[in-house]
Amino acid sequence: MTAPQLSREEDGQLRLSGDLVLRHAKELTVALTGVDTATTINLATVERVDGSGIVVLLDFLDRMATAGHEVAITGNNARANEFLELYRSRRGPGPAPRPKKPNPVAIFGAFACSLAMRIPQLATACGTYTAMVVGAIRQPRTVCWRDVPLLMQRAGAEGTGVVVMTNLLIGAVMGFMGVVQLSQFGASAFTPTMVALGHLRELGPIMTAIIVAGRSGAGFAAELGTMKVSEEVDALRTMGFDPLRWLMLPRVLALLIALPLLTLIGDVVGLAGGALAALPMMEMSVGAYIDATAKAAHFQHFGIGMFKSILFAISIGVIACSQGLAARGGAAAVGVRTTEAVVLSIFSVVLIDAAIAILATAVGV
Repeated sequence: MTAPQLSREEDGQLRLSGDLVLRHAKELTVALTGVDTATTINLATVERVDGSGIVVLLDFLDRMATAGHEVAITGNNARANEFLELYRSRRGPGPAPRPKKPNPVAIFGAFACSLAMRIPQLATACGTYTAMVVGAIRQPRTVCWRDVPLLMQRAGAEGTGVVVMTNLLIGAVMGFMGVVQLSQFGASAFTPTMVALGHLRELGPIMTAIIVAGRSGAGFAAELGTMKVSEEVDALRTMGFDPLRWLMLPRVLALLIALPLLTLIGDVVGLAGGALAALPMMEMSVGAYIDATAKAAHFQHFGIGMFKSILFAISIGVIACSQGLAARGGAAAVGVRTTEAVVLSIFSVVLIDAAIAILATAVGV
């Protein structure tokens, strides 16, 4: 194959020679990029033509037309003319339209419409999951109970290390920042109260839930998604098992048990981390710090955090399993559903936390 060559004749017309094919598309693009003005381009000496070369040539013609130069095609190259007519008929006359800039109002409207369209889906899902629970109570043998201990180990015991380290660091940061900021007002003695309230009520449950969503939620979605695309779920349905009862319910139950326990461990470790960071910077004994923490850690704050962890567990389990069972296609679909499961789980955690915080403030708890 011959690389395309571009030359300018004495009469001012451009002459293309060589092969206008995919292999030499880069050379053709470079050759045409340096042309600012032209009235005629001769294709008589062009030997081979394919779609890629014609696309580059059409881009050049569009650029000339945008600059106000009409370029005529000469040379009576039947193959090139056939491609040009075909591509122009498919694309339409004139230069290719430029993509419109996205309108922020339109983007927000489309997002709002998509949320509104999901409300019926959410109502249907709630009814389906309620029927699943009722059916499991009426027919306990339709649930794979023997998987619950193993799933608890995977979701709880195996994730204890990262939960402990995360809550320890979060508590330490809260204790350090509390002393630094409150000491400016002579109120560093309130650091134990701040750490206790902030960790027991907000940061402990939500950080633990985010870790579980990114770890166990992703694992559940990938596992069920793989079972779905490999038709194992269809095999269960063929044998008379309800996939929701057999696969989803044990995982939700495992999270219902594991996540509150992890939250309890995270609360204890977070309070310890706050003490480790704050005590060296404060003129307060260990006993006084513990006493101040105990006075601030009312049962209602601890109870709100544990109640949040229960709702977090339900939302993470349902979303992760639903996304896994909704996988269609191959391995790429499993990856997409796993990513969406993690994103939606974390979003639901934040949304539930905000809703409970607003509600608790409104009722004065």
